[in-house]
Amino acid sequence: VPVIVNATDTVGQPPTIAVTAVPPLVMVTKAGSGSGTVTSNPEGINCGGTCSSGFRSTPLTLTASPAAGSTFAGWSGACVATTTTCTFTPMVAPTGGNVVNVIATFTLAGFSMAVAPNSMSLAQGTNGTATVSIARTAGFTAPVNLGFAGVPAGLTITPNPVTTTAESATITIAPALSLGVGNYPITLNATAAGVPQ
Repeated sequence: VPVIVNATDTVGQPPTIAVTAVPPLVMVTKAGSGSGTVTSNPEGINCGGTCSSGFRSTPLTLTASPAAGSTFAGWSGACVATTTTCTFTPMVAPTGGNVVNVIATFTLAGFSMAVAPNSMSLAQGTNGTATVSIARTAGFTAPVNLGFAGVPAGLTITPNPVTTTAESATITIAPALSLGVGNYPITLNATAAGVPQ
């Protein structure tokens, strides 16, 4: 426990010393693209709203709870771990003040995608295929739903599968004989657990 010592002297009197014990102040900072809360045991931190509190220099456990759509990446600072709980004893340097900093990093789970080839020339009455590659991040495992916008009458686009938990899908593109010659920009929309792409 840090100790603050203040000495005073009066003429003709021995100096007096006031000693004040100051507990370490644990301060939690949340970082990263995701979100979540951090709580402590013993109680004191609920971050959320209360992200700092004074604690004795005895073992303290912090617990990270990622919000929906986020994952917990790890602890840094005075507490270092990759699990959602981290136990440490708050200690401060003799001349470093009484603040003990801990950083909790949350990562937004999600995905990105690419289509290959991203352009195609097809004769009317034929068809072609393209591959949708899905890169999942931060442990994201939810099904991805594929859909399309801007598809004109006479052009059929069929994903296989429509919903996938894998890292790729195939789309078949088929212009009918009735489709006029021209360029047709198509937008691929993908959604998963409320994450649009």
